[in-house]
Amino acid sequence: MESWEQIRVEFDGTAAIVTMIRPEKRNPLSLAMMRELIAALHSLQHESRAVILAAEGPSFSSGHDLREMCGRTVSEIRTIFDTCTELMETIQKIPKPVIAEVQGVATAAGCQLVAACDLAVAVVPSEYGPSQGGWDGSGSSPVFERDTVCGVDGEFG
Repeated sequence: MESWEQIRVEFDGTAAIVTMIRPEKRNPLSLAMMRELIAALHSLQHESRAVILAAEGPSFSSGHDLREMCGRTVSEIRTIFDTCTELMETIQKIPKPVIAEVQGVATAAGCQLVAACDLAVAVVPSEYGPSQGGWDGSGSSPVFERDTVCGVDGEFG
């Protein structure tokens, strides 16, 4: 198993759980985070029956790490956005269900990350949306509040 700095990978039965571990920054999708997610997802697609994408802390993901974009050239910023596109496409191409386990806020590219998944299970309350501009919700995943789909013991049912 590889060593990760931005994420943690563990197994629960036949499901792989990939957890973003930058809660102090609200799990921003930095270039390093996105590259680790892509590498982990590629390696896990044959090792599990499902992938759960989770996050530590009070927020799922605040989206792109905007501090990382300051002072960058157009080419460097394009690399960040191209990597984000690759991440979303990687999620959509995995031949197993990818489930976003969302708590707190998922904004901007963090909301896009949820929408790329096959299903989202949300802790109540959770909030989604772009940071600015409009979003018609097209291409989004079905979202279920955790209290709706889980029994008293926390098991899906």
